Amino acid sequence: MKNKELILTVICLLTGMAASIWVVNLNFLADSDVANSPTVWHEITQHGWSVMRNWRPTIDNWYFSAYPIHFLLFELTGGTSPEILRWLSIAQLFLCAVLAAMICYERSNNSLSFLLVPFFCGLSHYAQVSGYVAHPFSHNLTNLYGLLCVYLYLVNLRHRSLLIDVVLYLLVIAASVSDPWLLAAFYLPLLLVNFYEIFGLKIRPFKGLVAPVLTGIVLFTHSVERIFHLPVAHFSLGSPQQMIDNARWLLYGLGGMLNLFVAERDSLFMISAAIVLVLYLSSINKPSRISNVDFLILMSVFGISSAFILSSTPGAYVSARFFVNIVYLIISVIFLHAVSHRKIMLVPLLILMISGYASNFIQTPLRDSPSTSSDIIAFMQAHNLDYGYGPYWGTDALATGWRSDWHQIIRPVTFDTSTGFINFTGRPQTFDNWYQFGADKAWKRQFVAIYNDGEQCRDITICLAGVKKQFGQPDETLRFRDTTFYIYNKSLIGELSAINLQNRVH
Repeated sequence: MKNKELILTVICLLTGMAASIWVVNLNFLADSDVANSPTVWHEITQHGWSVMRNWRPTIDNWYFSAYPIHFLLFELTGGTSPEILRWLSIAQLFLCAVLAAMICYERSNNSLSFLLVPFFCGLSHYAQVSGYVAHPFSHNLTNLYGLLCVYLYLVNLRHRSLLIDVVLYLLVIAASVSDPWLLAAFYLPLLLVNFYEIFGLKIRPFKGLVAPVLTGIVLFTHSVERIFHLPVAHFSLGSPQQMIDNARWLLYGLGGMLNLFVAERDSLFMISAAIVLVLYLSSINKPSRISNVDFLILMSVFGISSAFILSSTPGAYVSARFFVNIVYLIISVIFLHAVSHRKIMLVPLLILMISGYASNFIQTPLRDSPSTSSDIIAFMQAHNLDYGYGPYWGTDALATGWRSDWHQIIRPVTFDTSTGFINFTGRPQTFDNWYQFGADKAWKRQFVAIYNDGEQCRDITICLAGVKKQFGQPDETLRFRDTTFYIYNKSLIGELSAINLQNRVH
């Protein structure tokens, strides 16, 4: 780089970092999903690594993508402060932007590519709160690994290094096992581009398939998941109507993250999506055959889009989180085409950037939302409550323990929809040892928090009656906002164990 180019690059990087800090500070919430790694690390420090046999991860388990980095930082700092997770969120948003810029620079050798850093660090308010682009346990963390793999692929087009190939596909395995989202978004496109280069462009030897095919064998036989006893993702097709609905949600989510109009309205999201997709398709180089890089990006866009549309999982307002790879990749293609062929196409990109920053400035940030965990901690402290059970989201259970340094503990439970009884077998993101006999015997005063959070206790009367039938009349009843606390001066798991033992005797 020349001096002027270096100065521009440094300015872009500093601006992007400042934007990342600003945006994350607006929207960072230390909720129960963010409390994932602090909770797991706390249990490890209390019981040793063997406790991981009791952990119930979700399908996106984060074992090899988030945990190694988080645990290293927790060990080095001697704690699990929310500030660590805040800075990890900042780093995630910033590094995704840097990698997208480096991909463009690798393709073009044009230092203007680094203008994309402040662009991506200021993605719209909707991208922050519904696309979760800075959430430390979101698909954008996996997207960071995917963008790194694309960058390594581009570098290896020049070097043809076996070592780079090995590193690339080890990253693919680690990230895919941690979050199967990467399979459709990046692994299958990388596999297909190898076939395209061998049989279509004839620029890669057949032996180039060895690494991606071996990777596929590892991934689709679920070898790593079997070793670590991890849950396996299963894909099922949706109905034709579901597919139509999901296609609408795809456009909605993409338009929300790349919104040209600042205002958050459904129609404006759809218009924005249509404009951006037209710009992308018009930016793909169109010689007799599409280039291998454009083919890879197109397959990534097509892969995650088709997986979402065809899936039986219904779309929702927060489905934008599935399309983060599309945002980074198609904007990169549009930008490169603009700087090299059609400068006029920089105008909509500039509008997108201004709109993104403006929406973050205008829209209500998440930090202004009521903090469930902070308020529940204060309520529990005021009423001498240290241990109990409640819905995962309704009580922000993991975050309550984490943010109180595990002085106020709420164990997440589910409630039977027909009886209202508590199910102590645990839910994802819990430890089985939390619900074993004797686990709660140290606390003589316990509670059950009952609240309709949209996931549990949708019929609150069934849960209220069910808990009384299961444990008897509470010794005390308290109210916190819309949450009912039944207080018992006994071990609730011990009570059930005694009843079960008595039933077996009779």
